[in-house]
Amino acid sequence: MRCFLSLILLFFGCVFAAHAQTEWPSPEIERVYMQGREALSRGDARTAMNLFRQVADLAPDIPDARRDLAQATLLSGDAEGALRELEPLIKRRDADASVYRIGVQAYAAQKRGDAALRLLREGIRRNPNAGELYGALGDIEETASHPEEALTAYLEGLERDPNYYLNYQKAAGIYIFSKKIIWAILYAEIFLLYEHQTPRAADVRNLLFSAYRRFFFPNATDEKFNPGSTRIQTGRAGNFEDAVVQTLRRQAPVISDGVTTENLIMLRTRFLAEWTETYARKYPYALFRYQDSMVRMGVFDAYNQQLLGRAEQGSGFEAWNKMNPKAIPEFAAWVAAHPFRVAAGAFYNNKRTKDIPYKKGN
Repeated sequence: MRCFLSLILLFFGCVFAAHAQTEWPSPEIERVYMQGREALSRGDARTAMNLFRQVADLAPDIPDARRDLAQATLLSGDAEGALRELEPLIKRRDADASVYRIGVQAYAAQKRGDAALRLLREGIRRNPNAGELYGALGDIEETASHPEEALTAYLEGLERDPNYYLNYQKAAGIYIFSKKIIWAILYAEIFLLYEHQTPRAADVRNLLFSAYRRFFFPNATDEKFNPGSTRIQTGRAGNFEDAVVQTLRRQAPVISDGVTTENLIMLRTRFLAEWTETYARKYPYALFRYQDSMVRMGVFDAYNQQLLGRAEQGSGFEAWNKMNPKAIPEFAAWVAAHPFRVAAGAFYNNKRTKDIPYKKGN
């Protein structure tokens, strides 16, 4: 139980939400509150505590300052003090996910795993659509070596809060070791549409490239522990997952000589063409719609190069970038103007975690 606690602290970090709709009693009080936020963002927890305390005393009916006071108190090393500040907020019927997040952090700092888990479950009950809380629950289960329960939590978070993107990364990390590798491919790419310039994103790019390789060219471990994971599925697609797998496998001849960035670009382009014609209306999926937009706007090659080329071993991406120096900046500008978002209601995952034989291999 204890070993998962540090993961929760790393997972949540110092992130805290700002309520743009807050109506402050005066501009001066709001200004002091913003000064506290700035101090906390600099890591100056002591200064932030003093400023948030002033605001909490002057505006006791506004929970933002007390919540952030608890965060600053926790970061100063006083977990018990943080819990004292949170207690009146947790008793409120409108306590949001961030309040519970900080409380879980505080219990984690005290190594009170059972209390953290109880508070987390209460937070989920009161905030059933908060993806970050499902992500924390999944982290607990995964660290306790309960991958099925962890995946269940991540998937519930994705269905209820599809734009809380960290759950895509977590789910992909489990699916890569299952017979449903297709979900590792989909979820890793969706995560990378939200985050792509961090060390964590580099790891996920490697996972995505590996998932394609294992999907088409399984190793012995894949077949030994996940029999049937690479079987070519034919016939009528019974659901979204079948449709994706079958459509993708029909493009396999394109990569018969290996999984490379260039081969994957061709495969993914042909996949999109067939998917758009055959399944797009029946299964509207944000990822495929976004990819199709890239194709129509002429930025799909650049997207694939930065997505897959950077993960492929060798100097192919650097060589391509030198030959196309304007491609990546133009693609970045297009993404900035067309941010990716997932609409609710197109989840498609049956959330069955008991039928995905799970075994980490090589």
